[in-house]
Amino acid sequence: MNGVDETGIAARLTVVGLVWGGAYVAGRLVAVEMTPFAAVAVRSLLASLCLGLVLAAAPRGTRTVARADLPAMVLLGLSGVFGFNVLFFLGLESTGAVNGTLIGATNPVLTGLLAGILLRERIGPIRWLGVVLSFIGVLVVVSNGSPGTLLVAGPNRGDLLIFAAVVCWAVYSVAGRRLFRRYPAVTVTAYAVFIGTALVLPPAVVESGGDIGSLLPGSPVTWGSLVFLATFCSVLGFVWWNRGVAVLGPSRTAVFYNLVPVSGLTLGTLLLGEAVTPAHLAGAALVCSGIYLAVRKADAGGAQSR
Repeated sequence: MNGVDETGIAARLTVVGLVWGGAYVAGRLVAVEMTPFAAVAVRSLLASLCLGLVLAAAPRGTRTVARADLPAMVLLGLSGVFGFNVLFFLGLESTGAVNGTLIGATNPVLTGLLAGILLRERIGPIRWLGVVLSFIGVLVVVSNGSPGTLLVAGPNRGDLLIFAAVVCWAVYSVAGRRLFRRYPAVTVTAYAVFIGTALVLPPAVVESGGDIGSLLPGSPVTWGSLVFLATFCSVLGFVWWNRGVAVLGPSRTAVFYNLVPVSGLTLGTLLLGEAVTPAHLAGAALVCSGIYLAVRKADAGGAQSR
């Protein structure tokens, strides 16, 4: 990867991290009005339209993929578009943007674990310590600082669904690494979003009872949130993230996900009026410390593997 502008890629990934923090706030606003399948369908259709225009303007040789790679593309659409987004909106129906961003911050740890298992990156004692610290941090957040209460009341359904969404995104990041290196980022992103859109439309139509108009949002705030999610988060975010995975590797790219809780905590407080408790701050500190330890070793390994 000599000659690649890694500084420019890092700058774009920084923007992605900040924008994706806002995704939890926008997603919370959408989840108040729309059902998860309807929200994902509209978001995916808007993203597909944007990506279709971008792909049409791309050089002819970059618009198609080999037939042998289609099953892998389906996996990306299933995990990173359909699975992630449905679980994301389902989770935000019953948990806040602040909780969501802090749970979402475990993405680098999960990505590093999967990279270690599937791509044979070394997972040493320091990285395992980072894994443990991150999950302790999540436990503090979802229990509001009283882990013992989980044994009585159980975890919040929304928190569990957000965590499942993060698992889907980790699968997307790791499983797509070969494709991100073989094809332009916009091509992989477009195919994943097209496939994810095709997967979500049938359940969305069934859920609406055949009334397509009922799938559309009614308020300008919800429309604006969906446009933001589709353009900045899905199109721009996916393309730049995929390029980062191709050049830096999944573990090094995942470091920039650390910006998501910073952005999400700030915007969740300012725009939604959500309270940031001492448990949130303690959990954030544990999660971020764990991510640093878990990914620090991965950086060295990722650099060597390139």
